[in-house]
Amino acid sequence: MKFPNDKYSKLLDIFIEPSLTRYYQDTKTNTPISKKYTVSELIAHEESLILEGEAGAGKSTLLKKIGEKLIEENALNIHKKHLPIYISSLELFEAGSVSNAIRCKLSSFSDAPLSEIAQEYDVHILIDSIDEIADKQSEILAELDVISKQCGVKYYITSRNGDNLLSKAPSNISCFSIRKFNLTQIKLFLDKFFSGDIGKSSTLLDALRDNQMLDRLPITPLTLSLISILFEETEFEIPATISDIYDNFNTLIIGKAIVSSKIEFVDISFKERILSLYALKLLENQNHIPMSRDEFCQFFIKYFDGKSIPIKKGTLVDVLDYLIMNTGILYLKDGDKVQFTHDSTWRKTGQNDGKRLQNLL
Repeated sequence: MKFPNDKYSKLLDIFIEPSLTRYYQDTKTNTPISKKYTVSELIAHEESLILEGEAGAGKSTLLKKIGEKLIEENALNIHKKHLPIYISSLELFEAGSVSNAIRCKLSSFSDAPLSEIAQEYDVHILIDSIDEIADKQSEILAELDVISKQCGVKYYITSRNGDNLLSKAPSNISCFSIRKFNLTQIKLFLDKFFSGDIGKSSTLLDALRDNQMLDRLPITPLTLSLISILFEETEFEIPATISDIYDNFNTLIIGKAIVSSKIEFVDISFKERILSLYALKLLENQNHIPMSRDEFCQFFIKYFDGKSIPIKKGTLVDVLDYLIMNTGILYLKDGDKVQFTHDSTWRKTGQNDGKRLQNLL
């Protein structure tokens, strides 16, 4: 999100230790057991694993934090050092296989095959979700199992639906769930966001309690970040209803930016319409692959051909470029692919607005 200054960049540095729980069957008593884990215990866990959590729960951030901790531990390792390999779902899809994706990542590090590298390094493969590659999940999990057994590497996969992946995965894989923030975690987050200003963090926490938002909102790092920004932007007021909060989220993310362009004054509902149409298009596309910038522009030029649009100055392309570069919704991946910044954003937008848009249009 782009604001007149960098006062919200501190959000990128906030990491609150998540509540991690593993549910499994005790082989001795044949009863279900739940056990809490820390991030360090997650790394020390010998088996490969799935990290499960709802949208915005911090799965991607946790995966990167694991990679960071592995690198930090290298200073203490006398013998074998860790080598984390981070792979996004899009990188995995474009590579065609896990092996190709790993080879692409290691190309600037070493020409040696993974089997040789794994003899010198303790390799950890960090895969940020395969939820969007539904038709290849079994194939990917089978390939990971082979790589893990042949090279002795450990892999981590994030997912919104851990049970679904577990049903397709080898029996030796474990699933850990990221729970929503509890009161202690919320307070830690707010204290860090407001840089130790206890008055501000306490006022916001009291407002959330008074309006019963803690019970009605999914309190994840994502929603708490937006609430904290809203709290400062609206001069320390929190709307009393859920619908008002989400309306403010929309206005903040889609309508709020650096006031330097005539495009900013285009009706926010028109911007929402464009985003909804693109989200619906991605849902309909096989594997939900994003369009290039030229394809993105041509898609909407063709769609709005002959239709009236609320643009008094500038062109439709100006609006599309503005949405890509100046909101918290879209960005150019690798300089060309028009991608939503968070997977849950386009999926939820497309599912919620798809039928309504089709009826309206």
